[in-house]
Amino acid sequence: MKKLYSLLAIAVIVFSANAQTELLRHDFNYTGILTNNGWVKHSGATIEELKSNGTAVEMKNGLSEDVNIALPEAFTIKPGYISKLDYSIKLNILDATKLKAAGDYFVSFGGTAGATLTILPARLYYKPDADGTGYYLGVLNTSGGTATPTYSETKLSYSTEIDVTVEFTVKSGVTTEQTVTLSINGVKDVSNNTGTGSAPAEIASVALRKGGTATNLETPNLTIDDLVVRTYPDVLSVSDIKKGKASLVKNSLVADQLMFASKGDIQIINANGQVVKTAKVEDGTSLNVSSLSSGMYIVTGVVDGENVSQKIIKK
Repeated sequence: MKKLYSLLAIAVIVFSANAQTELLRHDFNYTGILTNNGWVKHSGATIEELKSNGTAVEMKNGLSEDVNIALPEAFTIKPGYISKLDYSIKLNILDATKLKAAGDYFVSFGGTAGATLTILPARLYYKPDADGTGYYLGVLNTSGGTATPTYSETKLSYSTEIDVTVEFTVKSGVTTEQTVTLSINGVKDVSNNTGTGSAPAEIASVALRKGGTATNLETPNLTIDDLVVRTYPDVLSVSDIKKGKASLVKNSLVADQLMFASKGDIQIINANGQVVKTAKVEDGTSLNVSSLSSGMYIVTGVVDGENVSQKIIKK
């Protein structure tokens, strides 16, 4: 019976981690410019605006325009958790006209929404094949650092509609890992984590980018339809608990005093992902946590250059 219970518990955890909620659906089933239909321009020209033809948004050669649509509810990136969401589109790049040889991104999430956007993670890129017979898609997790996108090796055909999903995962703790994964027609293809810019505190919008300029109208002829944003339940980032041989805390069952086995700067994170205590500790010292409510917490810190997270239970 105990073994059966354990298997059921694992099944529940896996199901909960993979359950999804549809946060936004935009079908472009209207005729006219996007900024008259829930979208906001955050940069670019005011002419040659992005429009829907009644079934899909058209992006054509011309001056730039960047627009975003706010999510009905911003998705919070919680400290101490693994947070995940994705967007999917139906994409049709019509031909090789004006595709930048070096590639460029044209869809992303936004850390804010409205007339000013900050942080644009989960970027979707295109790049034409050198012989002009097809193109490749790529992804970049976020800006900063080397910020080099990773491209799929799957060569795609022009004038052929495909299903694209871009998944963004943030593992937030003492250090933060940001990973983006590209799926094409339901098959996971490539992932990227080369950008090292700060993770957003939340995801508040989805953005479309038409990157042409007055001197270089390099914007692909493409259509985008069926934009959907899905979120997933947060999962406690405990996969690295007591990673390696390093130990951070001595007593995992705590009454009033939390005892430490190593020196470091620590955070105590509650089950809602909130940092409830921070401290600089030494080996053999203790921290008074009597003010904390009963329940489970994650203690995170760096021990000898190694990220360590340990679960404690406050009685």
